[in-house]
Amino acid sequence: MHRTSYSVALVGLVAIAMLLCAGCTSTPSGNATPTGTAAMTGTPVPTAGTTTILPTSTPDANVTATVAPNQTGTGNVTPEFTGTTWEWTAIETMDGVNQTVVNDSAVHTIVFNKNGSYGITADCNIGGGNYTVNGSALNLTPPITTLIWCGNESHEQLYLASLQNVTAYSVTPAGKLQLALGETGNRMVFAANTTKPSVTVNASFVNKTWRWTGLSATMPASEVRVSNPNQYTINFSSNGTYAIKADCNSGMGNYTLNKTVLKISAPALTKVYCGDSSLDKSFLAGLTRVKSFQTDANGGLVLTMENPSNRMTFKL
Repeated sequence: MHRTSYSVALVGLVAIAMLLCAGCTSTPSGNATPTGTAAMTGTPVPTAGTTTILPTSTPDANVTATVAPNQTGTGNVTPEFTGTTWEWTAIETMDGVNQTVVNDSAVHTIVFNKNGSYGITADCNIGGGNYTVNGSALNLTPPITTLIWCGNESHEQLYLASLQNVTAYSVTPAGKLQLALGETGNRMVFAANTTKPSVTVNASFVNKTWRWTGLSATMPASEVRVSNPNQYTINFSSNGTYAIKADCNSGMGNYTLNKTVLKISAPALTKVYCGDSSLDKSFLAGLTRVKSFQTDANGGLVLTMENPSNRMTFKL
């Protein structure tokens, strides 16, 4: 009897072993994926604790970068509104209904330069800043301006505040410039100034950023050598304006050129104290005394003063 019991137990163990082996070699339902290979057939089903990335129809396609319109990588932008003096005429709704009519348009103007800077007149003040374009999207940095009180009736504050809310631009078939004001649905409207031609200066030093390297004078004899030229720069735009960096301050101004006779007006500038060792005052004072320009043998810019022996030197 014991032998019979052992035989029955042995048969049972063999049967269990056969069932276990069958489970190891049977083919599971669905498509099996070898270990270490990601399945790309069908739509993956997410499981708890995992992130599922849906496969694309072309998983091996090359990824290419998209370059936004009007961005060349050099800082130069050439939308159709550059180089024109635009006069502010109104703020209106998207339906064309005027909310604010500007009767003194000639003293509220803006000029967009091709180098990404802009210059403005805001009633009795002048100034400027920088701008960027991406398709029809337009962004203006807050302008740096002079700080003259223009009176209670002035539109100056509304003008400056509106410019900081600009998000996009368009030019109408009639030639008007429209600047969209964010989510308000309103827009600033500008008309091109046709009464006087825009200033265009053609000179070798225009549209370049010049770094100040030194100042020499004979009456009285003195010399200034600039150890950090990147802190003292000037860029003359072709429309008769310039952008300046004077150590920790920055601003804009106007200049005129008649052959080699160069006159630089005092800039509208921020007024931060740059420290006792700063050369900002010497830099600014020298620029307002400039009378002419020339280039040296190394391609540098030399700005001469009343006494031709007194000069400021710049390099690119």
